[in-house]
Amino acid sequence: MTRSLMNSRLKIEPWLSGTTIDFGGGGTPSYLEILKVTGMFVNMDRIEEARPTVVGDLESYYPVASNAADNVILFNTLEHVYRYQHVVDEMCRVLRPNGKALVYVPFIFPIHTHQTEAFLVDDFFRYSARSLDRIFRDAGFSRISIEPLGGLFIVICEFIGFALRYQILQFLAQALCIGVQRLVERLRPNTSAQRYPLGYFIVAQK
Repeated sequence: MTRSLMNSRLKIEPWLSGTTIDFGGGGTPSYLEILKVTGMFVNMDRIEEARPTVVGDLESYYPVASNAADNVILFNTLEHVYRYQHVVDEMCRVLRPNGKALVYVPFIFPIHTHQTEAFLVDDFFRYSARSLDRIFRDAGFSRISIEPLGGLFIVICEFIGFALRYQILQFLAQALCIGVQRLVERLRPNTSAQRYPLGYFIVAQK
């Protein structure tokens, strides 16, 4: 569900033009089939097997000049970084004036780690909307939009997906949860996602 929500949000995001840098992503990420990116696209990751354009550690030195990018992207990555303020500071540094950052972070979501032969991708943090606002403002971003995605029954739907073994059962349970969530949103618009966010989609401009 968290991936579906992010992808749905990306469908309405305006095209990204100029130079776009994806921090924490490698290879050809699936979201490029949804988010329209024109111009130069570069991604940076510390894991060489992910085949990024640039190999680099997000918690260390960024081999990118200041004011070099028109857009930066950070999806499902900030929770895996211990020095989170450094990452957001660097995102702001490499952006040109009026450049845009697109970020997605999970909130109500299980602990998730990933082990490779060379690295452990750990899981450190969950961020509330208020903490995200302070982190991005402290980095130097001036216009920040933080959008909660989810709702109580969407969260339940996500965890049901992890708990049930058979896809048909997952489908039936998730269809029920989505239907109930839509009913809740009609009765009480814009409240459920704010209280029970599966994650947050951030758009921040320098």
